[in-house]
Amino acid sequence: MKKNSEMGSATRASTSSNAGSGSNQTVAAREAFQVLLELSKLLNTGLDAETLAICVRLCENGVKPEALALVINQARQGVSKSNSSSNVATNFDAKR
Repeated sequence: MKKNSEMGSATRASTSSNAGSGSNQTVAAREAFQVLLELSKLLNTGLDAETLAICVRLCENGVKPEALALVINQARQGVSKSNSSSNVATNFDAKR
């Protein structure tokens, strides 16, 4: 039977190796996100890092990417129409 001190050192060694593994996973996740952000920029998605991170988290939690893309496009169209309407009103007021 192992002494308590031996068991404690084994647990500490196991914990520290898991911590190193978590650190490696964090670095890999950051690198993957940077690649994804660069790809997003190359494809002219218009998503900033924060918005892209939210989209990634939503997909990781089960949201279908196609549905997410549809919602984003509809939101952009709504904002575009809203901006067009306010520009028309501003131009009308300026002519008066």
